[in-house]
Amino acid sequence: VLGNLSIDDWDMRKLPDIYCRKFKEDCMDKLPCPAYALPGNHDSIPNEMWRDIFGYDREYSIKIGNNVFLMLDTFKKIPATAACGGRYSGIDREFLQNELSKYTDNENIFICTHYVGEKYESELPKIPNLKCLFRGHTHAAKKTSFYGTPLYDIGGYGYNGINIEGRGYTFNIFFPECSWGYNMLEVEDDKFNVWHKTVKMTYLAENGTFEIEEEIKI
Repeated sequence: VLGNLSIDDWDMRKLPDIYCRKFKEDCMDKLPCPAYALPGNHDSIPNEMWRDIFGYDREYSIKIGNNVFLMLDTFKKIPATAACGGRYSGIDREFLQNELSKYTDNENIFICTHYVGEKYESELPKIPNLKCLFRGHTHAAKKTSFYGTPLYDIGGYGYNGINIEGRGYTFNIFFPECSWGYNMLEVEDDKFNVWHKTVKMTYLAENGTFEIEEEIKI
């Protein structure tokens, strides 16, 4: 789960704590498999509280089989001071190197972030066997690249913001690439596929009514 489990209201009602805890208990704890999360720009809570909720730090790595997932916190500038959430802090290169030193060149490496942008990370070290990156911030499901490495936006939010005719920001506009859903990663030896599964539903929006079919796309 790549961030934005909450909304920012830390100084008033401690909502990031409430929402993150509720999301873990109501959703993650009920999955029939281990589940892991990392913070997004709206999860503006300190590391000690994050650890109390989830049982691990805001930034960490996990190994599943021969696959290593580097779960990176790129919004360390907390607490948030505006509705748009915490400020982007970029990849912590020292943390990344320390985590990579725990593994060999034989594992498949996957980087997971809420957001990462090329113009901020031009000096990232070469990572042997880096297969791809996953990003959760953009609300869309799409494939691009990060210095030649596949980068997947996982989508699943069902909406995006847009300014319409000077009326200010609205989130009641539907974009097909933002259909509700989730990504699946399939790994066999050193080969992998990424799939996106949409959820069958009727979506009512300012720009129309949309019938979304359940399907799986590469």
